[in-house]
Order: sequence, then C-alpha cells, then structure tokens
Amino acid sequence: MSAKPKTLRLLKGRWVLPVDREPITNGAVLIKGERVKSVLTREEFEEAVSRPELTVEDFGEAIILPGLINLHTHLEYSALKGLAPDLNFFSWVRALIAASSAWAPDDWAASALTGVRAALLSGTTCLVENSYTGLSARFLAHAGLRAVVGLELFGVNQETAPEQFANWLKKLDSVKEGADQSLKEALAEKRIKLAVAPHAPYTVCPALWRLADQWALEEKSMVLAHVAESPEECQWFGHGNQVVDGHLSFAFGRIPSYKGDPVALAAQWRGQNHSPVAHLNEARLLNERLLATHCVEIDDDDARLLSAHRTGLAHCPRSNARLRNGHAPINTYQENRLAFGFGTDSLASSDDLSLLAEARFAIALHRAINPELNFGARQAIEHLTLKAAQCLHMEGEIGSLTANKKADIVVFEVAHALSAREIAPQHDPFDLLIYGDGQLIASFVDGKEIFNRAQSASESTLVSGR
Repeated sequence: MSAKPKTLRLLKGRWVLPVDREPITNGAVLIKGERVKSVLTREEFEEAVSRPELTVEDFGEAIILPGLINLHTHLEYSALKGLAPDLNFFSWVRALIAASSAWAPDDWAASALTGVRAALLSGTTCLVENSYTGLSARFLAHAGLRAVVGLELFGVNQETAPEQFANWLKKLDSVKEGADQSLKEALAEKRIKLAVAPHAPYTVCPALWRLADQWALEEKSMVLAHVAESPEECQWFGHGNQVVDGHLSFAFGRIPSYKGDPVALAAQWRGQNHSPVAHLNEARLLNERLLATHCVEIDDDDARLLSAHRTGLAHCPRSNARLRNGHAPINTYQENRLAFGFGTDSLASSDDLSLLAEARFAIALHRAINPELNFGARQAIEHLTLKAAQCLHMEGEIGSLTANKKADIVVFEVAHALSAREIAPQHDPFDLLIYGDGQLIASFVDGKEIFNRAQSASESTLVSGR
C-alpha cells in the first residue's frame, strides 16, 4: 500500500507570534495549501507530528510570524542608494530626477530588481510600490511577493485632466500587455494588484485626482499618494511657498508637451489658508481607498479628518529624517485611532529596506521626542503586520497567523553570539525580534516558500525575469 501523500506543512519554532493573540512558546503553524490551517501549541504539535501527511520543518531557536508589510517603496530608484544625503527634500528631489533622467529601460529594470531583492531578503512578503515605469511589477511577481503597485500620476492642468488621465490609462494598459507569464499569473491571482498613484496634492490637480479616485472606486483598487510630507508643502497650501513653485516649474518644465505655466495653473488651490489634508477633504478626495504616505505635517484637525474617512497612513520615519522633513506626530495618530503601518521609502532616501530597522528607529525617535509614549516592540510588530494590512483593507487575508488566512509567513533566527536557550527566558520575543539582530531564515507567500537561507546563494530563489 502506497504512502499517503503529504498535503500539510508544519513549521515549528521557539516562538510563534500570531499577532492577533499572545505568543506561543515552542509552537507551530500548520499550512494547508495556500492558507493557514491552525496554530498549534507545543502539546498539539507533539500530538500532530506523527501524522503521515505532514511535512515538518523545525526551525529551532527561531521566531515565526506573519510576513512583514512595507507600505511605501520606490523600488525603481534602488540603484541610487546614498543619493545626496545632505540635501533638503526639494533639492534632493531635483538630484533624483537628474540622476535618473538618462536611464534606459534596462537601467530602470536593474534598479527595480535590486530593490525587490533587498525587500525579499529583509522579511517583507507584501509591499506597496510607487512605480514610475511599471517595471517593478514584473520582478515582484517573479520573486513571489505580494504587492500593490501604483503607477504614478502627475498633472496640474485642470482643463486637460481627461487627456492626462487617458495617457495614464495607456500606461496601465502597456504594463498589462507587456506582462510576462509570471506577472500575468500574479495579476490573475490578485497577488499583484495594480493601483493609481497621484504623486502629491501639489503636483496633481483636483480634477485629475478625481478621475484617479473614480477609477479606483470602479476597479476596487487603492489610491497611493504622498501627503503633508514637508513644511514647504504645508506652507504652499497655507499662503504660498516659492520653493514649491520652483519645483513645479522645474518638474513640469522638463516635459516639452506640457501645456501652460504650472505655477499659474496651480494657483487655483495654492495659498488657500488650509492644510494639504483639508485641501483633499474639500475636494472630496479623502476616503478609505487612499493610502496617505508620510503625513508629517498634520495636526489634530487633519487627524480627525483622516480618521473620519478611514484613510490609512504609511509612516516613513527614516526617510523623513534623512530628507529633513521632521517627524510625524505618532501620538496624534494614536489619539485619533488612525490606521497606520510603516514604509521604508526608497534606497535613495533610506539605508536599507528592512522594516525591523525602520521600526527600531521609530521607537527610538518617538521615545526621544515623547518619553511617555506607549510604543514599543510589540506595538511596532503589530503595525508591520495586522495594522498595516488594515490600511490596505487586506486584514481578512493577511497580517496575522489565523485559520483560513493566506499563509504569508516569515521565520527569523533570533540569536548568534549567545545561546538562545539561555537568554530566551529573560526576553520578550517581540523585543528579540526588534533588537536581537535576527536573520531571516525563510519566508512564504500563499504557502509557497519564496526564500530559504540555505539556498540564498542560488538564483533559483529569485529569478531576474529577463
């Protein structure tokens, strides 16, 4: 009689962090197909381990938890790591545009692939990508990652908004038509979702943004935007700002076919004595479809508006600090019960794409600003997983190790120099994950292993797609 085929996969580790409930010591996660079947205690694992249909993987002194969710990336700029780190925000943006302006498609592709690899190796299983070319979608699909890829949209001419959005739709169609088999499958499975990304309230006029929002509503998609990122942006909406005016002239002046003076065109919504968030609210563009990135320059009134419209936020503390934009008021986020997660932004404005490093920086930063703030390792992990999933309205599918959710899982080794068996009883697993210099051992999306440290030297774990 032939052996019963192995249909279940059991992952065991020193700790399992389901996120939606307390950690389990010496627990395990049972996977059936692409979904979590159950999370087992030590006793349940010992009872189940002899079942013939099980493939058991014991990771030893490791932490098993839901895959990490990066809410804001620009993978296509990864080749520009370390770009002009001493410049302020708008000078840095000019340097970014200048550095990438002569790139050929192969340059964009190579840069995007670098970013995808960095994200994969840091324990990310789902990310939100703001894409200029759309090329990053292909490499995300090849890596087996889950992603929302927003194609960027720019335009300040209200009268030509329909024409500008029609051009964006052509760009979207080009990405779909140029998709290889891997991307086609990922789109069909909705592992990769395409979205619209109006760049920012000062670079996208309300008429064009409304067309984007209407498309997102009809397609049940997301709207990705940078909002209230810099003091200059807020000054521009309040009473005007010459730095932002200069940026508009520079950015749109580079487009020979662009019609009209961008500064004059934008005067309709510049200097209206309100904030970027209030501007979006007056234009009826705040809603649950919007993922607002940065939100550094917001006050209590802005936070109440964002909360009332169930708008999710992507917090990028390292990029904000690098580009001299200050720090987001995380206490205001908490007081107004805003849904937020973390984003690393690009390698051009951050040291790496590690969400654990992003969270570690955030904890230190916000404690330095407000020593009484209740935000530590446990809260950070929640915002890297379940709360980030809520921002994407995907909490029913990912973000916690819960029965019937997608088996998006990462496994981190937690100790090197010291014996984990000696130090573990003295440490909280959330603290070990954030502060313990853990190394990624394996990661899974839809129950499929997309990274294994033992095989990481092989290109079989991440093909280039070329």
